[in-house]
Amino acid sequence: MRSALEWAQVRALAADGISQREIAERLGINRRTVARLAQSDEPPRYRRTLTGSQLDPLEP
Repeated sequence: MRSALEWAQVRALAADGISQREIAERLGINRRTVARLAQSDEPPRYRRTLTGSQLDPLEP
């Protein structure tokens, strides 16, 4: 997962008119990651999937 700092850096560089390829080279990350971060309106965060307990099938 990428940090909020990287998200902010990508957004700032993209706002300055720097190409996604150049941003990727400067930050050392993949171009697709740059594209995803540039399009995102909020910084990335951990999203845990909700799973039930192993005992759920046994409960009445």
